[in-house]
Amino acid sequence: MNLGLPDAGYCSEACLAADWETHKVRHEKRNEGSFSYTGSLRPHAYPTAGLRPVPEGIAKPEWAKTGAPDLVTTVTAQSTIPRALTIDVQKVKVASKICRDALDAGHRAIKAGVTTDEIDRVVHEYIVSRGAYPSLLNHHQFRGSCTTSINEAIAQGVPDERPLEDGDMITLGVSCYKDGYFSDVAETYCVGQVDEQGRKLAETSRQALMRAVELCGPGRRWADVGISVASVAEPAGFSVVRNFTGHGLGKLFRQAPDLPHHAGSDIGGVMQPGHIFTIEPIITEGRHENVVWPDTWTTATKDGKRSAQFRHTVLITDKGHLVLTDRTSSSPSLNFGTDKKKV
Repeated sequence: MNLGLPDAGYCSEACLAADWETHKVRHEKRNEGSFSYTGSLRPHAYPTAGLRPVPEGIAKPEWAKTGAPDLVTTVTAQSTIPRALTIDVQKVKVASKICRDALDAGHRAIKAGVTTDEIDRVVHEYIVSRGAYPSLLNHHQFRGSCTTSINEAIAQGVPDERPLEDGDMITLGVSCYKDGYFSDVAETYCVGQVDEQGRKLAETSRQALMRAVELCGPGRRWADVGISVASVAEPAGFSVVRNFTGHGLGKLFRQAPDLPHHAGSDIGGVMQPGHIFTIEPIITEGRHENVVWPDTWTTATKDGKRSAQFRHTVLITDKGHLVLTDRTSSSPSLNFGTDKKKV
């Protein structure tokens, strides 16, 4: 509607997926001449080899082949927050360990001159070497195995041939699917010499996550997560993005609850043992509003200012919580002062 395109009716998500390569070009062409990028970041060429291969024998979600998640199952799951059984917890723990180690592998590859596509290759090859599937790959036709969001890109940055530059900030997001269960993790890294404000932004983002995780436990209100994040970010002079949320996961990539990270949300209810979910606040040095690029994925701050995000998968236990994607003693240093603290 915003682009003035004619109506396009599809009988199902699968029907849209089958026509997507043609359909999306209409949006891209209409957008190309009119879209105003909000910062200095620009899209670069995507590698032409197509989706990275996943070996036969690795369990795959339905979108690995179709590019279209089962929306009926996902929507049905939003009515209740599942409580994981012991077997579910053990399998999510395995997926979470793979996510953590893949994120660390990607982190080690980050330096000036390295392309985000190369980082994607490292993450992809590590995940499949562990017999897991990179959950993002072909999810709604996403072409990467991880997300690489640079500077003003707050989320869903698509790996491409842009080399990282000294002074960049990059948020690396990794998800994986192992034996029928999902996990999810992300961190923001400084490339070379990042200015003091940028390091403060990254530090505050992680502190906001830490504070929110620390309050998690049986009987704690979901709404307290957003209040906690805001209590860290806003006094430091930063904003909290409102239209990206944490979410439940386990047998589904995304399920209830949709967990806001800002204060004043209307989410009700409390945490209970067996709940598994992500907390993933995005903090910006400007305003919280954002725009979506013509690639239909990359989301950037509306004012072109930088952002940072840290994400963990969390399990509520009878006595408190466990961070399933916690940093380990072998995780590379974050280089802004908080990496020695457990979350």
